[in-house]
Amino acid sequence: MATRGSFPKFGVIIIIFQILALTQLAEAGLFGNRKDVSKVRTKLGTIDQLHETWFYLVRSNYRQDKQFRDNLLATLQQQGIPPRRRSVFPMESSYLGLLGVQVEVSPGFKPKIPIRLKLGLKAYWKEFSDIDKDLSLYLVLEYNSYPPFWLHRPDDGRVPTIPSSSGTDSSESRDDPDSDGGSIGSDINPEDSDAESIEARSLDDEGRPSGPGQRNFLEKRVDDGDGTDWDIYTSHTRIEGFSYGQYGLSDLTSISDPPGTPIEPLPIWQSKVFWNYKNPGKGQFVYVLDGDCDPTHPELKNVKFGDWIYAGGFPKDERSVDTDPRHHRLKRAAAHGQHMVARIAGAITGVAQEAEVIFVENDGGRGEASKAAMRHLDSLLKTYDHIRSRGTDRNCVLTMAFGFDDRFFYGMSLANGLGGEKSDTLWRMYKKLFKFVLDEVVKLPNVIVTLAPGNDDDEDAPVEVIPAVFAVEGPRAAISKKLVLVGGYKELTGENYGPWPRTMKIWAAASVYTYPCVSTGIPQRRSAFPPARGLCLSGIGGLQAGTSVASATVAGVIATLMSAGMPRDLVIDYIYKRAYARKAGSPKALWNGITKERTVGLVPMSYGQALIRNSGFGVGP
Repeated sequence: MATRGSFPKFGVIIIIFQILALTQLAEAGLFGNRKDVSKVRTKLGTIDQLHETWFYLVRSNYRQDKQFRDNLLATLQQQGIPPRRRSVFPMESSYLGLLGVQVEVSPGFKPKIPIRLKLGLKAYWKEFSDIDKDLSLYLVLEYNSYPPFWLHRPDDGRVPTIPSSSGTDSSESRDDPDSDGGSIGSDINPEDSDAESIEARSLDDEGRPSGPGQRNFLEKRVDDGDGTDWDIYTSHTRIEGFSYGQYGLSDLTSISDPPGTPIEPLPIWQSKVFWNYKNPGKGQFVYVLDGDCDPTHPELKNVKFGDWIYAGGFPKDERSVDTDPRHHRLKRAAAHGQHMVARIAGAITGVAQEAEVIFVENDGGRGEASKAAMRHLDSLLKTYDHIRSRGTDRNCVLTMAFGFDDRFFYGMSLANGLGGEKSDTLWRMYKKLFKFVLDEVVKLPNVIVTLAPGNDDDEDAPVEVIPAVFAVEGPRAAISKKLVLVGGYKELTGENYGPWPRTMKIWAAASVYTYPCVSTGIPQRRSAFPPARGLCLSGIGGLQAGTSVASATVAGVIATLMSAGMPRDLVIDYIYKRAYARKAGSPKALWNGITKERTVGLVPMSYGQALIRNSGFGVGP
């Protein structure tokens, strides 16, 4: 028998339970459209983090309908979380119209759209919310955090400097009136050279090459047998060489290795040279569509950033409610975009330092994987608008070293309990929409695009990731010929790295390369360069290696060739015809076309040799 005081306590519990139940029903919108605004607490000036996202695709015949656009955005905005004006993100182009709309709502709430507006929509789905972290696919790795070692001061308190060939550091050379200014040359006597003009080069304060270059007056024309005198376009462009000694950088030197060059690494006291054209990439735009890049890194301090574009509907500084550092900071720590920019225009690791880089950041601040597809699509759309707004008189090379397949949409289907599209339907519709935008991009007369096929260990694996799939599917139309699918090869052996589709015609080094270190995230191994350079070696467990850097390498070489005089409509065929197998049975490796005859008598930059003699730095942990 119940005691006198037990019933009131039980009754209170029942009442509380009923209130909670009714609250949940109201949250689900079962009492009509009363809950059109979230009641959760928000942060002033930003989108609330406890949310769910719905995305809508617009039918093609409604994309240019301004009245439809305004009515749709107003309807969704009324139902979004506060601040309402920030809850709706239209994915649109000034030229292509409204392609899709994203709205942020409270958890469990499904937006209500009038029939007259639904007629203009062809698909919709619910994406994961920030709190659905258990449904997201995270790569779990040991997480490390440490201060950037390239900012450390030595015991004497001086900022580390680049040694010069005279045995003193560059800062001392600048202060000494009798110094040569820190010029770095080789042990070759210029008087013994057959070249008419050989001039020493030096490094500026940031370690980038400066001063006059070398002009080679020996010109050898190469005829491929089809009557085309390819090298006539670049034969009058000055070239310059860089020797890296023990630092190797075989991923760079291999670019200028002509056919017949041994692929085996040379002894430490010898040095292969990276020969490149003078002012590489000057006058060219290179768009890097990627995620996470620190422009203050020593390797990137002198990169000519022409613009910085953010894709997607979230501000970059947003953070997930998931506090596990292995999750929401992992991709940021990897700094994939930073590696790509460095390969394009890095002070030491770049191949087109004079190019103007447009970085299109497609990685959101919250870290959840569920919105990656929309950010990638929006980044391409924003790139299209950016190019068209600037006109089509300047060459533009795009590199997209990312990829995802239908598995992303299979995961998203778990969140579509309220009636979204099935995963295969989503994949098909999204793929069609992405191809539409990509086709519009490559229709622009001044655009060339490089793509990465992925890093599947099986070279027979089909290329199914977006956007690389569009370079292998369908007929080889004029549009697809402007998509350069770049494979990877192991520069120390010549072997293939990653998928090898039959339509791929060009490969670049992808397994071992030097890249700008990051201050947090995965374990890294420092290179033998001085710590102030902040450079690391790839290949640690395969985490940094991949075809992404190969795609960026080819993009940079294309920009450099065009800056050297190669016409835009010939440059793709040029790199295809110049590519050759480093060994029998190996894929065709990228070669920039600089022959041995052009380098006779030229004095390379003995940058590596000087550092070997004077730096005293070894390979770090």
